[in-house]
Amino acid sequence: MDENAPATKKDIRDLESGLLAKMAEQEERLSEQIRDMQTELLKAFMPWQDQIRFQFRELEVNTGNSVSAIKERMNILERRLLEIERKLLLEPPAASSLRSPHQGAYYDPRLLERR
Repeated sequence: MDENAPATKKDIRDLESGLLAKMAEQEERLSEQIRDMQTELLKAFMPWQDQIRFQFRELEVNTGNSVSAIKERMNILERRLLEIERKLLLEPPAASSLRSPHQGAYYDPRLLERR
């Protein structure tokens, strides 16, 4: 075969079919490599996914515990406030200043000054 001879249509078709076959082989190998990489990535992220899922569950539990603790503290504060309000309603500060330390009845200190 002479290297300088002009190419015939048959030569060009042969070359084209050879190139198409090589391209198809390359495409198949590339697709397989992409699938392999995908599999490796999924395998690599699976333990991470489990760890993150566990951390989220732990966070949910801790958040729930915090909310419960805050609710309990609020209940304690509400009970204490209610006790203070009851004491103030039963014995207002103005009325307690009128009460004699020696007597159970109310008195007006101005009455003592007039005597």
